[in-house]
Amino acid sequence: MRAHFKSSPLGVYGLPAHLSEKVPGGAAKFMPSILQEEDIEKLHVMDYEVDEKVTKERFDFLNDLIGDILQ
Repeated sequence: MRAHFKSSPLGVYGLPAHLSEKVPGGAAKFMPSILQEEDIEKLHVMDYEVDEKVTKERFDFLNDLIGDILQ
């Protein structure tokens, strides 16, 4: 199980991820954040941290659900 992370609304690399409008059926595509060579300088690793509370809640839920199967 993956840990739950708290991160910036700009994402892990400092650039937002936008989706196009969904078409019938629900599909959408990512809209690029890097459009020009100079945009690469906007990339940087943002600070983030593990949300211990949410991670434990998820772990406890999954453990209650399937924990005895795995033991």
